[in-house]
Amino acid sequence: MITNVVPASISSVLKSRTAKTDNLVFRLHYQVTCLIFLVASAILVTNQLFGVPIDCYTDNSDSMESGFKQTIDNLCWVTSVFTVKEHLCRKIGIEVTYPGIGIFTPTHTPFDVHVTYRVLFFVLFLQGMSFYLPKLIWKSWESHKMKMLSAELENPMLEYDKQTSIIRRLTDYILFGQSNGSIKYAFHLHFCEMMNLVIVGMNIWVTDYLFRKEFIGYGINTLAEIFSDSYYDPECNDPISSLFPRIAKCEMRSFGPSGSIVNKDIVCVLPLNDFNSCFFKFIWAWFAVLLTTSVFWLMFRVVTFYSRRLRYWLLSRKAGRLPVLTSHNHDGGNCCFKICSRISYADWVILMQLGNNMDPLIYKYFLETVCQQIYIKETEKIPHVRELYSPV
Repeated sequence: MITNVVPASISSVLKSRTAKTDNLVFRLHYQVTCLIFLVASAILVTNQLFGVPIDCYTDNSDSMESGFKQTIDNLCWVTSVFTVKEHLCRKIGIEVTYPGIGIFTPTHTPFDVHVTYRVLFFVLFLQGMSFYLPKLIWKSWESHKMKMLSAELENPMLEYDKQTSIIRRLTDYILFGQSNGSIKYAFHLHFCEMMNLVIVGMNIWVTDYLFRKEFIGYGINTLAEIFSDSYYDPECNDPISSLFPRIAKCEMRSFGPSGSIVNKDIVCVLPLNDFNSCFFKFIWAWFAVLLTTSVFWLMFRVVTFYSRRLRYWLLSRKAGRLPVLTSHNHDGGNCCFKICSRISYADWVILMQLGNNMDPLIYKYFLETVCQQIYIKETEKIPHVRELYSPV
């Protein structure tokens, strides 16, 4: 008996349907952007734990024995490496061996200490999870409402009697149900969409702070310098390359035979910084696309809130090319316009969401039923469809 119950329960879980409750712009945040940051974080932490995140070299042959070399690598990794600012723009091979590597006096020569690479994987993880936060909030507020409203209506082979019964109840909910539920649903959805935009802005600010206030204008300034007449040196003019140097200096202090402090000059290679540099150049472009898309999407939401004609056009496209026919109105376009003119914006949002979760033919039949009910109530002159808001 147990063997019969367990497969049934597993099959019911596998057959459980997930309703579509968001849109493409929403998914760009919690699916694409979140995945990009989490994958980058996983690459960094994997290489730090199992790869070679730093490889240091000193001219002392005794110091390059396997055991002591590991000590040098660990020391430079923990105490951080640095680059000398005045050597970043020097000619390589003539004035300096590598960008930022050269003679310096700690008390007189300015230098940059690089510690970001050690904790960068954690920063990227937090940034990635921040993009998933609006989805978690929306999922909690939505509470499978769309799944319950569109239950079984995604099946084109649904029995006609059952289909008719569900659509009638759904029509009554749209036209005669309490308006608070639809208003709350639309408000929560738009609030989470605005939260997506805020989180993009916060992540841009955090990254800009990480790059010493040079990240926001990075792409524009880089393109301006590349296409200018002056020579463009990425190691000298690129703030991302200067923040994540591939080669940096390190010092190891020890006591000499007479008790004097001896400084060992060490050069370290940071292979992960090559990935970090390329990743943040890509992230700048991605943030620009994501921010622009989010702003235009919220502007689109504002226009649809005030424009009934735009809502009619969108509902007509959702209904498809085939007309929605009724016994009283043989023009499908007018039928969609009648629906948009009699229901509130919040109910229109519910209708559009239902269109994403129902079979197209069943959805047309549903709109036909809604239109028929509106026509019947108009001819009977009975107070009927609520009009919470009637935009121009």
